[in-house]
Amino acid sequence: MKQYKLMTLISCVAVITISSLLYKDEIVDYITPSSLTSTAQSIPAPTPTSELDPGLATSPDSVPAPASESTPTPAAIPTPAPTPSPTPAAVPSPAPTPTPKPAPKPTPKPTPAPTATASRSTAPSQPQLNADQQHMLDLINQERSRAGVGPLKIDSKLQTMAQAKSDDMVAKAYFDHTSPTYGSPFEMMKKFGISYTSAGENIAGNSSVDKAHAALMNSPGHKANILKASFNYIGIGMTASAKYGKMFAQDFVGR
Repeated sequence: MKQYKLMTLISCVAVITISSLLYKDEIVDYITPSSLTSTAQSIPAPTPTSELDPGLATSPDSVPAPASESTPTPAAIPTPAPTPSPTPAAVPSPAPTPTPKPAPKPTPKPTPAPTATASRSTAPSQPQLNADQQHMLDLINQERSRAGVGPLKIDSKLQTMAQAKSDDMVAKAYFDHTSPTYGSPFEMMKKFGISYTSAGENIAGNSSVDKAHAALMNSPGHKANILKASFNYIGIGMTASAKYGKMFAQDFVGR
């Protein structure tokens, strides 16, 4: 009877021990989650000729094998091994949620300033003078300044007319105030839409601006037109001429 009790006790111990080992094996492995990661016209040599007309004036896992059975040998009753406390599987810490960055506010684009082109489209067009035409205008205004008279300004329509007159004189080979194409200076002004209260015209043929200006100032009728106080606008025509070197037309108006 004692032997039977001893065998039973040993069997119980063995079962407890194996159960403990199995339990241990079941809780050893666990999964650790991966880390979360959270852009000239050449001008022929002028013939030394100069000509003036009379000045005309008037407008953008595994489970271990069970222990092999053996014949129990009487032995002291071992102290049962304490039941191990299960080791809890480590709970992974949740990956930190990234703090969202505020979207940058768009920088407002400045309103572009009006371009020079836009300004020109609303302002009256100003004629462009070449160097010789500007030089003649400067000479005329110097004379007017010395005489105490206000300077003349370029009028766009009058400038177009004066250039048409000098071109016409060269093209039609004439030298006169009356044009076979446009008629008199006053008729021509009407055709070009020019208004005036007083008007006048000077024409000249010469090899340079300075010589033509000197000749005009030496003629009383032409000088009178250049210095007339009632005139305040001018147009200056200038065309290359085989006969004179240059053909000039000065058209004046007062308003």
